[in-house]
Amino acid sequence: MLNNGKIKTNWFPKKIIFLDIDGVLNSKDWYFCRKGKKGKGNIDPAAVRNLKSIIKKTDASIVLSSSWRTMSDIFEQFRNFGQGLELYAILNPLKNKGEALDEWMETYGKLNFSYIIIDDDNEYGDKYDDALFQTDYEHGLVKRHIEKIVEELNNG
Repeated sequence: MLNNGKIKTNWFPKKIIFLDIDGVLNSKDWYFCRKGKKGKGNIDPAAVRNLKSIIKKTDASIVLSSSWRTMSDIFEQFRNFGQGLELYAILNPLKNKGEALDEWMETYGKLNFSYIIIDDDNEYGDKYDDALFQTDYEHGLVKRHIEKIVEELNNG
């Protein structure tokens, strides 16, 4: 895991998902569906199951690119709502998404890994367009996205 900008392990993943949360693991549909229901939280369990399916089929690790990365307890929160999923690392929370991803690539880009960015917005810059799998805030990460993401990660 990343701690204060340094990887705390000798192992580095072969596949990485740079993950946004808003518009991916939650959506307008989810907020509308849960309206008035207590205890449902801000994360759509169906979207988390879809992410788990991608992880199972690709053995990818998650690097959080979401603005949620600024939360001091994000590793614990993610573990709680992620149904057993773990974050490998977070992008630098002091930079915008594009600058933070640039910094990650400058630091680790020479290592041999494939990656995909799952986000409902493109805040990374044109150079990452080929790696961006763009969801939409209306629906988030849905079942129809799974196979395309799996194919990109396994064949990329």
